[in-house]
Amino acid sequence: MTADMTDREKLDVIAKYCVAFPYLGDNGDMNKIVTEGIGGNCNAMTDLVNTMAEMLGFQAKGNDVPQSETVGYGHRNSVVLDGTGTYYVIECGLNEPAPRKYTISAYDSPFVYEDQSDDSVIVKSFIGFSSDINVP
Repeated sequence: MTADMTDREKLDVIAKYCVAFPYLGDNGDMNKIVTEGIGGNCNAMTDLVNTMAEMLGFQAKGNDVPQSETVGYGHRNSVVLDGTGTYYVIECGLNEPAPRKYTISAYDSPFVYEDQSDDSVIVKSFIGFSSDINVP
């Protein structure tokens, strides 16, 4: 990692490090990933992404994912907020052999929403860091 990298490039480095380890469903401890070199589940990967992001000065938190076709119930991933107000959802916790796939999705709002044909939106989730939500 270098000082001239963009925030997104730094997050890519973090994600690539995490997915180099295999998925290990019974390990929810990020410390074992680092100290023992073993894999981890989505909780461990989320904690590892968040800790590394915070070490670089980003805000980070775990995100409980609603049920979906890809991950089912009880899944977590990371939300990272950079200094420009961009929110990144980082997914490193899928059950695959290493190196696993990862995704980083960028949002300019703490609301993840879907535009509708009638010019309305459906809010899918809130990924912000504040518990005070003001919906206009």
